[in-house]
Amino acid sequence: MDSQGPVLFHQKRYGKNKVLFDILKFRTMRIDTPKDTPTHLLENPEQWITSVGKVLRKTSLDELPQIINILKVKCRVVI
Repeated sequence: MDSQGPVLFHQKRYGKNKVLFDILKFRTMRIDTPKDTPTHLLENPEQWITSVGKVLRKTSLDELPQIINILKVKCRVVI
């Protein structure tokens, strides 16, 4: 709401047996954030996190879209 761009984003992660898969999350950072840099490695990471993103992260709601990943694996649903 306070940053242009998509609400959700995909990120590559390693899962069981080191298989690479896409994870779906709510976007909590500005779209001009340096790509492929973990938050903890950014200089002054707070400048990149949106105000809504702070709430999503504090409540762990940014992880909620991951249920889609679980359903895709457990139900073998193509989304």
